[in-house]
Amino acid sequence: MDPGVLNDPFYSFIVYNYSELNIRINRVKPEHYHLKLPCFNPYSSQFVGKQKESNINLPGEELLNEIMQTNCERDDPKEIALPLKSYLTKESGVGQLIVLIQTTEEARKQCEHNEWDRKPILSAWLQCTRLTVDAFISSGKYKILY
Repeated sequence: MDPGVLNDPFYSFIVYNYSELNIRINRVKPEHYHLKLPCFNPYSSQFVGKQKESNINLPGEELLNEIMQTNCERDDPKEIALPLKSYLTKESGVGQLIVLIQTTEEARKQCEHNEWDRKPILSAWLQCTRLTVDAFISSGKYKILY
């Protein structure tokens, strides 16, 4: 995350037509990193319908697991900024978190026109540090004269 937002850190996402979401936040450490986590797997939607939904196991310390009412208007996208300050280290305001956002069964039922057979999932591994890095990509086409 940008160190400039650490005074009031947040995770921003857009929700469309779902009335409620299950929000989970876990505090993690580098040793919890694994490529099979939903935040690193672009195909992490779960099948619904005939197959039973399984609970996604997240590593680390669970800090939040609750239902959030979105108050969305029908067919109108809404940006939600999820505050993170209370989940980071109190003294320094830094840390690593996994955020997992899933639609609830009730919210999916309200979208009966929705023909998707997957349960939408949004997940991110957030690193909140005071380190700022600038990166530049060079195609190698230009020669530098000294």
